[in-house]
Amino acid sequence: MKSRITSIIRIPASHVGRVIGKGGKKAKEIRQSSGVFRINISKEATDGSHDVTIVGPSKESCEVAQRAIVAAGGQNKYAQTQPASCGLCGTELTSMFSCITHLSGKGHMTKVGPMCLCGNCPPQKSHDLEALLSCPAQRERHIQLGFRIDDILSAKRRGVGTPRVDGARDSAITIPPDFNWMAELSRRYVGWDGQKLDGSPTEPSIEDSISRLRLDEPPPKFREPALPTPTPVPKTMTMSKLVWPRFVDIDLPLAVVKAREETLDGVHFIASSSFMYALCGESQVMKESFLLQRVGDSIAVKSQRVKTPHCSFDIGVLVEDLCCPSSLPDTMTTFSLAKFQVGDYGLMLSAEVDGLDPSTGECIEVKSRKKPGLQMWEIIQASVNGSFRIASITPSADKMNLESIQIFSVQDERERRKEKWTYKGQRAKYILSLIWNNSLVQSSTEAPVVMKFDTQKMPTFSLAPPGSSIIPADF
Repeated sequence: MKSRITSIIRIPASHVGRVIGKGGKKAKEIRQSSGVFRINISKEATDGSHDVTIVGPSKESCEVAQRAIVAAGGQNKYAQTQPASCGLCGTELTSMFSCITHLSGKGHMTKVGPMCLCGNCPPQKSHDLEALLSCPAQRERHIQLGFRIDDILSAKRRGVGTPRVDGARDSAITIPPDFNWMAELSRRYVGWDGQKLDGSPTEPSIEDSISRLRLDEPPPKFREPALPTPTPVPKTMTMSKLVWPRFVDIDLPLAVVKAREETLDGVHFIASSSFMYALCGESQVMKESFLLQRVGDSIAVKSQRVKTPHCSFDIGVLVEDLCCPSSLPDTMTTFSLAKFQVGDYGLMLSAEVDGLDPSTGECIEVKSRKKPGLQMWEIIQASVNGSFRIASITPSADKMNLESIQIFSVQDERERRKEKWTYKGQRAKYILSLIWNNSLVQSSTEAPVVMKFDTQKMPTFSLAPPGSSIIPADF
């Protein structure tokens, strides 16, 4: 009789279709490639998730199937509707943004040849994507390459692929440049329990926030994995929803201040790393909005994120758990809380911390990246949370294995981008002055102000609905 090993994992309801595939093709492919006997997905969802029962001849085969299910469920929507690469030049396309910028670029326009292939189109200006795809012959050619033209043109008309102009530059560059513009004054580490309690209020009290703290909690120890190695399999596959208390931007700092019986003297802004990204003009937060409200002589800033921050099946979260295993409860995360002086303004910023390198005693940020190198926002993030190094781990194309690791010095990366890093400081100082001197912000004692960014990355302000205070009533 064959030996049988049974394994059960959970996947979000939104991932079931991807795991099954058209006509069950994907599930069959996973079963055959892993060697398991059976993959069954429960019909009914519990708390938004389905049980997946895997029966195989060995523990190893079940784990291979689990990783394949994680990879299949985690594929983004873009990959299901557009090609993964351009059929003319092989350029990798990972999002609608990269798709539109590539199709609009000089390289692709050179490859496609004349804008008109049918001979009936009026003269068109070069490098215009809509003009290119208005030619019936070019449109059909791109459809044959796998592109969904209507989806692409609709996204382009919504502004996807259109770079935002930095409207702050002309004014920001008049501020004296300073490479060391982000002066750290103090830093501490705390644990924060993100578990939402049944029957808890929408906005937490300060006492509730204090109960979630574990003061002076050091980050988990970092250990460099021996690569290559299979991607870890999550015990459960759950989606973190964007509800309180996930947003700890101001709840955590105010709780620490209250618990320590400290003051906010010298602190102009209380916020998280997302606020610093916005000050620096990083594009990934330009679509987010922020709620700003006075608390004493300070301004509290709470972000309203567009995207879900963490999923237990996300490759980045799995890599962090592998490199920085924590002894804390699953619902508790370690945060850095630091004070900075940026020009005339004092900032208290909270940021999640991945791990502490025991060989140096310094914090290290862990990233999972398809391509080598770092982006500027990652350097800003590490500067906020106090990481001296960034460990960048590259997964395989199917995300089932972790293949290589590269360690970067944050200071070296700032030096390598010296001109850009210095400008980020000039811009941050300029935007801070605009926010601080705004009359709506200064009068936001009773209700917060909504701050958004326009197409030139400049802040705009409007009144929030009455009764939407973000400051705990008992602070």
